[in-house]
Amino acid sequence: MSIHSIFLENGLGLERDNKVRLVEHNPKWKDVFTRESTRILEGLEIESLKLHHCGSTSITNIMAKPILDIVGEVDRIDELDSNKDRFEAIGYVYKGEYGIPGRRYCVLYNEDQTLGFCHLHIFSKGSTELIDHILFRDYLRENERAAEKYETVKRSLNVPRNEYSDAKTDVITELLKEAREFYNGSL
Repeated sequence: MSIHSIFLENGLGLERDNKVRLVEHNPKWKDVFTRESTRILEGLEIESLKLHHCGSTSITNIMAKPILDIVGEVDRIDELDSNKDRFEAIGYVYKGEYGIPGRRYCVLYNEDQTLGFCHLHIFSKGSTELIDHILFRDYLRENERAAEKYETVKRSLNVPRNEYSDAKTDVITELLKEAREFYNGSL
């Protein structure tokens, strides 16, 4: 069974046509994350690498784009640049920072790159971006009202996919502020 078929059989795979598609949460996405993160860790062999299921596919009961978001952390970000060939060997397109300083970004596509299956964002351990991803995820998992608010905004957006992330910035900023207050700076 190919890695792509595992994604497809579990409702993951987003066409690369600049359209936003949201689908109902699938509880099998957690298992796909577990399988894919194991495959990544074994393929990269970077000892300090830790992976987290983030993004809307990690939050039950909200709609999500059918693409798995994995956020990783490493001791030294330059470890990734020297292992670009290992990312490619396990099927990922290595895109480097890709517009966000301090991040390394990779995407798993199908063979003709018409479908995206997984976005892999890796940061240095303890970086603000890493903490924000995990804090946001945890807050939405624990706070049904916040998750519903986020989903409502996502569903209301009528923008091309290349504008989608920016269009969510205000609600993400608001919910991150709430999350910091909720957790009272414990992270």
